Amino acid sequence: MLANILSIIRILCGIALAFYLNVYLLILGCITDFLDGYIARKFNQVSHFGAQLDQIADKIFCNGVLIGLHCQGKTVLLPSLILLIRDLYVNFLRSKKDIPVNSLGKVKTSIIMIALLALTLNYHHCGLILLWIGALLSWYTVCLVY
Repeated sequence: MLANILSIIRILCGIALAFYLNVYLLILGCITDFLDGYIARKFNQVSHFGAQLDQIADKIFCNGVLIGLHCQGKTVLLPSLILLIRDLYVNFLRSKKDIPVNSLGKVKTSIIMIALLALTLNYHHCGLILLWIGALLSWYTVCLVY
C-alpha cells in the first residue's frame, strides 16, 4: 500500500535527519505524515499494521530530528527529553492496551513538526516556544488516556 510506503519514507527521513539536518528531508517527512493517513482513508486502505507503522514512523521521525537539532545546538534538552520519555511511555501503554489516535494527538504532532521546521530554519525563539507547547500538550494527551 502506498500509505505504508510513505510511512517507511518518513522513517528513513527521521534516521537521516538524526545525522544530517536538511530542510528538504524535513519537509518531505512532514508531507508524508499528512499524505499517508489521507491516502489510507481516501482509498479505504486503513489497516491495523498501517496505523501502527504510522505511529512508529512519527516517533522515529520526530525523535530523529530532535537528536539532529540537539547535536547542532539548536534546541534545549528538557522539551526533547519530555517528548522522548512520553513516546516511550505511550509505547509501553500501547503494548498493554489499544489506544486510538485522536484529533488532539494530531494537533500535537503538527505543532511539534512546525517547531522542528522552525528550529531547523533557525527561527530559534518561535521553534522553542512551539516545542515547549508540543511537549506539554504531549503529556496532556497521555493524561487523557488514564
